[in-house]
Amino acid sequence: MTNAETNAESPAPRGTVLIADDERTLRMLMKRAVERDGYDSIDVSNGQDCLDRCQVQLPDLILLDAMMPKMGGFECCQRLKQQFGGNCPPILIITTLQDSDSIERAFEMGAEDFITKPIHWGVLRQRIRRLIEAHRATQALQRSLAREHQLSQKLSLQVLEERRLASQLELTNRQLESANSRLEALANLDGLTQIANRRAFDERLREQWQRSLRDKTCLSLLIADIDCFKPFNDTYGHQAGDDCLRRVAQVLSETICRPEDLVARYGGEEFVAVLPETASPGAVAVAQRSLEAVRRLQIPHATSQCGDRVTLSIGVASVVPDPNFTGDELLKCADRALYLAKTQGRDRLHVARETCLDDQLHDNLNDNNHNSSD
Repeated sequence: MTNAETNAESPAPRGTVLIADDERTLRMLMKRAVERDGYDSIDVSNGQDCLDRCQVQLPDLILLDAMMPKMGGFECCQRLKQQFGGNCPPILIITTLQDSDSIERAFEMGAEDFITKPIHWGVLRQRIRRLIEAHRATQALQRSLAREHQLSQKLSLQVLEERRLASQLELTNRQLESANSRLEALANLDGLTQIANRRAFDERLREQWQRSLRDKTCLSLLIADIDCFKPFNDTYGHQAGDDCLRRVAQVLSETICRPEDLVARYGGEEFVAVLPETASPGAVAVAQRSLEAVRRLQIPHATSQCGDRVTLSIGVASVVPDPNFTGDELLKCADRALYLAKTQGRDRLHVARETCLDDQLHDNLNDNNHNSSD
């Protein structure tokens, strides 16, 4: 068989993955994993070499270790995003750091996703595939937008001369607006659960905070966390975990369904909700319905510490905004309330005292919740 025949029969690579990690053994394992899935791979041992390699050839995805000599993954990620802008391939940060500050920093530097060590190879392969597919779809949409924009400009120059071209221009503009709407929706949607993502939540919280500050109306936040989700994943597998996240997201969207409300996936197994013009009693009622709705799903969870089915814990915080208080502070109050719900036994809600104007109301709301969850 000739070389030409061999090349003709070999499938084209699915793309190129650049691996940057100073641990040679782990780097070789990742190289083998991506090549087994049909990708070409390039491997380097530090962030500076990663930057230099990208100057020569941009890969389809970058696996970037957070802690490396010469230049760490966070700095390298930031420089890649600054240098290549919209052409920068998706970046998956690999880290042994599991605290929220490190995860927040990865996203602030521009990373599309992260994975922690020790690496779950099945999860890594799925995330590589998902990120590459999403990046290619976005690039294709952007190319389409650029072509349509060029056509729009060309038509606008001739619109006064020919009436037919004016009609074509209007059609093209509608298509451009539709494409922009699709791109905006994609940017604000969580790929797994198909509900709003953290970016959409942050934007809605800012909008509703300003509106509530102006109108002097109460604003409530819920933070919900699936109880004992890591043991669930370990017991039933990540595919079952993803299905659990999708089902919980769907039932929360169906339960918290006013047009002005927003339910979003905040990250991992956490969900958040913005409830405009809603005081503590109303927010507690919504949270209680959400707890009950998830219980009714009857998703088995043999390794839960609070029963044999999947449950939620929810933190509730409500406030009438004033200039001395911020939306981020309200979010922290809800997060602390979630922590207390966890420490008090899970499968329950807790109302943040610091955002409840009436201490007696705060105690009654929490007492009623504990009685209903026991």
